[in-house]
Amino acid sequence: MPVQELPPLPSNAGEIDEETWVWTQIKAEAQRGAKSEPALASYLYSTIVSHSSLSRSLSFHLGNKLCSSTLLYDLFLNTFSSDSSLRSTTVADLRAARICDPACLSSHCLLNYKGFLTLQAHRVAHKLWIQNRKPISLALHSRVSDVFSVDIHPAARIGKGVLLEHATGLVIGETAVVGNNVSILHHVTLEGTGNVGGNRHPKIGDGVLIGAGAMVLGHVKIWEGVKIGAGSVVLIDMPPWTTAMGNPVRLVGGKEQSKRFCPWSSVEDDTVVLNCRVCIIPLLTEHRISWIVSVIVLEGRVASLVYLMHVGVELNVLQDLDLLICWPRGLSYMDRMPNV
Repeated sequence: MPVQELPPLPSNAGEIDEETWVWTQIKAEAQRGAKSEPALASYLYSTIVSHSSLSRSLSFHLGNKLCSSTLLYDLFLNTFSSDSSLRSTTVADLRAARICDPACLSSHCLLNYKGFLTLQAHRVAHKLWIQNRKPISLALHSRVSDVFSVDIHPAARIGKGVLLEHATGLVIGETAVVGNNVSILHHVTLEGTGNVGGNRHPKIGDGVLIGAGAMVLGHVKIWEGVKIGAGSVVLIDMPPWTTAMGNPVRLVGGKEQSKRFCPWSSVEDDTVVLNCRVCIIPLLTEHRISWIVSVIVLEGRVASLVYLMHVGVELNVLQDLDLLICWPRGLSYMDRMPNV
């Protein structure tokens, strides 16, 4: 996975919230695009440049995409404006697309990625659902399904930093739960088996990758860090940080010796870490964590470093971060990682 460099936060980042900073970058990209491609200038101006915030731009764009633009614009704008957590989740989704998808080079995620647009429309529909505004929530869900060919029930709960790559044919059922930093490809089904009612859909943990065409059926738990291969059919729980594939699904390496990405529970020294497939570690700057980095190690050599997110917090609040940190003993400032 190639590194996708994000623009660094300014030195006064503490005074600028992340939403404002991301919106500034998107707006600047749109202005550059309008200058380099005059045929798109009017479109970029009306969709991005003319708006004062990410919420207004996204509301306008979704309203036009889904027709009935005036009605839906007001609905989207009121929902986004009244919920700061919803806005921060949108920013996390934008960053996930920028970091995890090598094809995402600029603001065209906001403009053209139907996976991103579907997800934001679902977040609004879900907000309306939990407010007991179910008729309009279901109407929005129906329109999104018609336009984007994606069916996510408004009651489904989806975390932040989620990437729906390509998205066509994706189905997520009513009682499904999807964690943070999850990547789901096209034609994935998270549904029930049809044999039971109630809480009948899958629960997907943080950091899971689900390949194209995979089906996860029933009230099963896919724990954090699992990779599910394309076309797999999953009817059983999957243990953390394993790879599974096939129909029916099987753990790579077998049940007793399944291959795990990072055995963080048994990390004792940096030698163990160097044999890991993937490690999630903090990148330190003096007494602060500046970035969370994914280190992919193959045969004792660093294959790639993926900058997951800018953090910029004091070490004494590390325990408050909603992240899985694999921080091996004796490893500091990344100076003991093997040479590339």
